[in-house]
Amino acid sequence: MTRTPFMTAVFLAALAFLVLAGAADRLPNQTPENQVFSTASTIEATGSYSGSQALQWTTGFDPAPGGGSDLYVYTSTDETFYPMSGEDYAQFRQNLANAGGSDESFPLVFDDGEGGTITMVFLTGLTVPKASLGLMAIDSSCGTATFEEMGEFLTGGGPTRVIASHGGLHTGILDPNEVRATTAYSEMTETNGGYVSETKTFDPDTRNKAVGLFNVEATKTFTYATDADTGSIAQTAEMIATDNMGAPTPTADVVACPFGPSQSEIYPSFCNVVYAKSMSQGVTSAAQSSSAQVRMVAASADTPAELNYNFDVKPDASSGTGYAMGTFGTEFGVSIKEGRGGSLTPSATVVYTDKATVAGMVAKFTKQYASKSGFTL
Repeated sequence: MTRTPFMTAVFLAALAFLVLAGAADRLPNQTPENQVFSTASTIEATGSYSGSQALQWTTGFDPAPGGGSDLYVYTSTDETFYPMSGEDYAQFRQNLANAGGSDESFPLVFDDGEGGTITMVFLTGLTVPKASLGLMAIDSSCGTATFEEMGEFLTGGGPTRVIASHGGLHTGILDPNEVRATTAYSEMTETNGGYVSETKTFDPDTRNKAVGLFNVEATKTFTYATDADTGSIAQTAEMIATDNMGAPTPTADVVACPFGPSQSEIYPSFCNVVYAKSMSQGVTSAAQSSSAQVRMVAASADTPAELNYNFDVKPDASSGTGYAMGTFGTEFGVSIKEGRGGSLTPSATVVYTDKATVAGMVAKFTKQYASKSGFTL
């Protein structure tokens, strides 16, 4: 078969390696029943070819309904306030964050009569997980009170309402202590003639994975050759993405390492998305390879989330031209939102993208993407 180069030649050798490490995903652990399956295929043919596969997988942990994660909401309805000094309120806020709760309050500044000021904070609303109601909310020279006692002071009785946790996947905002992970993967190859050789594997595994092991792994090699005068071309596309999110939860509940809780008593909220993808279009000669890996299920938060993606284009060795011919591109992106303590307001955000496209006669095009996010890296 005769290979005809483009009239206009573009010579490019591109090599990129990118590693992102940071943020703090904590991963859900495996469900009681797990699934492991795999696919492997090899194609070698002259003519048209079409192949594709796709996966979307969501898993998570949401404490069972009726348990300690139900939210007890206390709201003052008759302008009853729970007053605290600024110092006591700081202690209360830390205790509340550790308990996984939130509050509604407002500060007032008074003249102390001696040329200074006094700051008082007035509590008007309190939301606390059921399991934390009996914990100490404040312990100072002015008095002591549990969260339940403070709530009942505001309402004159029991909670204003109770928000039940869902116990499984659901729509709407995450429940207290809930964590959820989603991975999506897809790939396709299409030709309308010419010589094609393709080998690919795909291996999902829903069990807990330690560092160095992965829940989703995929590999693909693709070689294509045709005479450009025939009008035959090939195109490919591949994408892998992971979306991890979690509500604040006590560190001791999710971190196995004994040194973890000493760093932070609360594992904060987070919402992190990472993706990588590649494409090729109008290809008349090329040898491509790619690999994708994601870890999204682990026994404890000591194991970070991880995504790796590699894409490589080089000449078809049998072409004799020394160049791959076509249009090739990659894209990598992250969107990171991280909280502190029990707050539901982000304390850090990161948005990053990397894009590259080359068209013409390509001597080499390689991209390597790696991202980790966890309590320990």
